[in-house]
Amino acid sequence: MRHSPVVERRHKWTAGLRDHVRELEESWNERNRSLPRGSAQGPAAASFGIVDEVSALFSRRTLNLLDEKRSNVLLIGSATKIVPVLDALLRHVAYPVVSCTPPRLSLPDRSVGTIVLYNAEYLSRDDQAELCGWLSCTPHRPQIISTSSVPLLPLVKRHVFSDALFYQLNVVSLMVGEADR
Repeated sequence: MRHSPVVERRHKWTAGLRDHVRELEESWNERNRSLPRGSAQGPAAASFGIVDEVSALFSRRTLNLLDEKRSNVLLIGSATKIVPVLDALLRHVAYPVVSCTPPRLSLPDRSVGTIVLYNAEYLSRDDQAELCGWLSCTPHRPQIISTSSVPLLPLVKRHVFSDALFYQLNVVSLMVGEADR
């Protein structure tokens, strides 16, 4: 039994559409290359000037938000996974950059462009209150890039971490690799 002309045309149309979609996917993948998982370094992304591992992790909208608004970023994951992403982000922040690490939280007494807060999960309640107060009183709001090996929201729910500080640090949140639990 022969196929009717309608079925043949539908089959050709479906095959043509499938080929067209495949071509579009290949074109998209060529223009938007990402690094394979676990890769630590890559060439600069042409459109944003940020290395591929960051481009692969952030959407274009988020990259614009980070670049233009200098939004606060919370990086969650193991230190070995966070370091390449943090290094890439630090190439595009406002200077001067000041680092803070608990338990000795030392906030700057001068205007800074960016604060890198390592191991935010180890901030004491006093340090959390001090940082939150400092952020609300600082005339020039610096960008804060904070790191944590564990998600902070469960700490907020258990009243171990300040909710006010959490919402200030967590404007853009990125889970890098597997976080400790």
